[in-house]
Amino acid sequence: MEKHYLSSKEIQDIEFDILTMFDRLCKKHGLCYSLAYGTLIGAVRHHGFIPWDDDVDVMMPRKDYDKLISIMKSEKNGIAKNYVLLHDGLKDYFYPFYKVCDARTVAKAEDNITKHGIWIDVFPVDSIFDDDEKNKKLHKKFRFMKNTVLSYTTDFSAKHKNWKFIPKFVLSIVAKIWGIDRLVAKINSEAKKTRSKNRVSVLTWQSSTAGNINMNDFLKPVYVDFEGAKLPVIRSYDSYLKGIYGEYMVMPPENKRKTHMLKAYYK
Repeated sequence: MEKHYLSSKEIQDIEFDILTMFDRLCKKHGLCYSLAYGTLIGAVRHHGFIPWDDDVDVMMPRKDYDKLISIMKSEKNGIAKNYVLLHDGLKDYFYPFYKVCDARTVAKAEDNITKHGIWIDVFPVDSIFDDDEKNKKLHKKFRFMKNTVLSYTTDFSAKHKNWKFIPKFVLSIVAKIWGIDRLVAKINSEAKKTRSKNRVSVLTWQSSTAGNINMNDFLKPVYVDFEGAKLPVIRSYDSYLKGIYGEYMVMPPENKRKTHMLKAYYK
């Protein structure tokens, strides 16, 4: 039977369902989280999804993040029915962060080899240094490991190849030699180390120090409108977004409006 590929709006609707389920789960079990990256821009600028976006990102303190596996299992017949948590250690999952997926769907980004349900990304927030120069070196080390993981999951048969595929191909060889499971385990073990009591960041996947924040910003969130729901964001969301994206309230030109080129369908 021919697959019916979902529209961008249908994909966003499913992602919103996952996000609101995740919000209910966190409230029920007392877990702290915040919208992050482009999803946070969407909440502030559009009160929902960035119109062309096909991705949802959230971040949460490591101590809450580490509870998700057992909580999702305990809720498999409750709040989390029809949803699955993908995590390191699972067969054919190669990322140092979680994905919460709709188990009734199948989705694949054009330039990525992984295939699973439509998802939201859940990033752990870990301790960083009080010293900015040390943090630059710290992020540089994690950026190399992140890019190596990303190269391993790149679909080199994708139609829209460009020069960036060349260094990715080289790094993909490094990833195979290193061993992807060993690399992901190293990323998480290094990220969990205690460095500061209050300064934190998404070490496992963030590219720069621009997204460094204080843990207090998590503990005292503000709530923003997102597609009609009130969802938590870090108190310092404005400086956080300006640090990463610059003048994030200004709409980018059309040639800068990137997506994952997601193709998705119901099973």
